[in-house]
Amino acid sequence: AAWCLAIAEHPEADQDGARGDARLHMLECEHDNVRAALRWFAEQGDGRHLLQMTGALWAFWRDRGHYYEGRRWLERALDFKSEDALEYRLRALTGAGALAWYATDVAQAYFWMEQTLPLAREVGNREDEAFAQLNLGSMAWEMGRYDQAAAHQEAGLELARNANLPEPTTVALHNLAYQAWQRGDAESAASWGEEALALAREHDLSWIVPNILIGLGSSTTDLGDYARADGFLREGLELGRTRGNLGDVIEALEGLARFAVIGHGETERATRLFGAAATLRDEIATPYVESDRAWIDPLQAELRSSLGPDRFASVLAQGGGFSQEEAVAEALTVGAGETQQPSPGAPHGVETHGLTPREMEILRLIAAGKVNREVADQLYISPATVARHIANIYQKLDVDSRAKLTAFALQNGLMEARLD
Repeated sequence: AAWCLAIAEHPEADQDGARGDARLHMLECEHDNVRAALRWFAEQGDGRHLLQMTGALWAFWRDRGHYYEGRRWLERALDFKSEDALEYRLRALTGAGALAWYATDVAQAYFWMEQTLPLAREVGNREDEAFAQLNLGSMAWEMGRYDQAAAHQEAGLELARNANLPEPTTVALHNLAYQAWQRGDAESAASWGEEALALAREHDLSWIVPNILIGLGSSTTDLGDYARADGFLREGLELGRTRGNLGDVIEALEGLARFAVIGHGETERATRLFGAAATLRDEIATPYVESDRAWIDPLQAELRSSLGPDRFASVLAQGGGFSQEEAVAEALTVGAGETQQPSPGAPHGVETHGLTPREMEILRLIAAGKVNREVADQLYISPATVARHIANIYQKLDVDSRAKLTAFALQNGLMEARLD
């Protein structure tokens, strides 16, 4: 447990850039050991070390898309009251709020983040205070409290600039860019975004660079600068994939889907990309927030109207069956013209009947007699996500019970099928 805590507590200077990426990879390789250490601290009733470790790990859980698992551990740690571990509690509260936010539980995220601002002031950490203001601003925006959002963002940006803090300054500029784009002000969004990108690169803040690039891709698409938009979106996708951040990959796929329609009129390719992104969202239990819906719903309605309801549903499902690698390959062909994609097949010549790799995992566990809670615990996803996957599996295999699902899996060799 002490060894895992030391890995989690890697020096802050190594959080970004190549060394930060190496740390993330090491944590992923040692994830089962990290889980064992967390369980041990919890069983020992060692709230101080559980707060310390979960607070140090939340950015790893964010970057690797372990939103549900990380949030579960953070909330368990926060159940412990430890008056002499305020800095650890502050980090854990920030992480719990962030992961609830990524899971689009905005009200719960605001509840956790609201506690970080007075605690940051009590601890005397100016950087955490700036981040608390910015996080509250983002959540207030999502809740439609626009004046409150602006006040938090301005306070966070002023504090960060006055204290010469590059990371919260970059986040503030990125937030302002996103909110300007949401208001339809693409020119201001691009200006804020370019300033954020320059600062992030100057200080090697690699974790936020893909997200800034994706935002710039959207704003330059709206400005009609398609060459730059294409470059921003492709680089954001590649960096997100390289860093292993599935959230960034999803947002890049959706940004490229929008670009495929607006910049190239590629309706079927855009629909496939939306289908692939929706499947990946299910993988990490991160549904759309309202600000996503504000642009995705009208665009998908336009695609449905253009293709016709039946064709739209068919192409969307086709993209939904893509692996992450197939989705990325499809995204990188935006601008190459419409092509008809075959339904994705499984490696090794095994027919998987359109099931995704995650659905194959769940099918095997269900066929082995696991109940939803056991599946959720084994795969570190929520029971609600398991239930959604099972409904999709039933529909794809045309079965309506676990007994029929198990029989189908055995008769068709799905218990042994491999998906890379």
